[in-house]
Amino acid sequence: MIDAKERLEILSKALGTFTLDRKGVNASFKCPHCTHTKKQKLVVKIDTGQYHCWVCNTHGSSISYLLRKLSTDVAARWDKVAGVPQRRFLDDAPPEDPPVEIPHGFRLLAESFESRDPDVIDCIDYVRDRGLSLRDMWYFKLGCVTRGYLSRRVIMPSFDADGKLNYWTARTVDEKPYGKYMNAKASRIDLIFNEINVDWRKEITLVEGPFDLTKCDTNATSILGSDISIKSALFQTIVRNKTPVILALDNDMQEKQNKWAKRLSEYDIDVKILDLGSKKDVGEMTKEEFLKAKSMAKPWNCFNSIINSTKLMKSGSIF
Repeated sequence: MIDAKERLEILSKALGTFTLDRKGVNASFKCPHCTHTKKQKLVVKIDTGQYHCWVCNTHGSSISYLLRKLSTDVAARWDKVAGVPQRRFLDDAPPEDPPVEIPHGFRLLAESFESRDPDVIDCIDYVRDRGLSLRDMWYFKLGCVTRGYLSRRVIMPSFDADGKLNYWTARTVDEKPYGKYMNAKASRIDLIFNEINVDWRKEITLVEGPFDLTKCDTNATSILGSDISIKSALFQTIVRNKTPVILALDNDMQEKQNKWAKRLSEYDIDVKILDLGSKKDVGEMTKEEFLKAKSMAKPWNCFNSIINSTKLMKSGSIF
């Protein structure tokens, strides 16, 4: 049986004051890597020593590795109490995942209209051709680089609720059969794309890709792929806040859309389905078309799900 009180005393020596959850299992501290915030976002599981910061994504299987950077004496005390083998924390221990950084040479498109660089001009022309305005370029902080593997790509950064960069995606302006998107190396399950723009008290629209967001109104985010995990920060935040959801996923994802509408409903979340009509995804719509479709979004229920599944079977989409 672990001595939680002793472990918390050891952790507080290095990490300061903490907040303990109701079950007495997880303790929240101020992360030593997050100098810009005073919030207690570093969560440590007392019994196993696993830790994770929800701001900078610092994480690991044992807090001893992090404590070693702050105080070798405190780390040694933790190792003794937790029974951690010393060999795991040699100087050559594998480094933690680095925080996401903005690509080197990043420049905002909104500030690059005077550029004579043909690649920059093509990036600006690309977003204009997609129907985006100067205001959109500022709002989504769209940018580009002029050299390297990300050149000739429009880069859309993402920021968490505290305004810290947590992801970016880069879309080529050229027509390529592969390699259309390049993304930051980060655990997508742990982040919410551009959460800084989200108000969880209001109905939120979920789309598949980040660039689909450019056609939505303000309260929307991307699921960053073709699926939504119940373990993801996005799913858990929606459930925790009881946020009503409009699903506006790609037309080739209707089966999964019904699946996730059902799953959200099981957690007492109000769900609506946005009909894309003949469009492949929200990105193909104009902003006016999106707003009209959103105003006509229908509440999801099991009966509608059966009808939609029947249509998919007749069309052969799910076989």
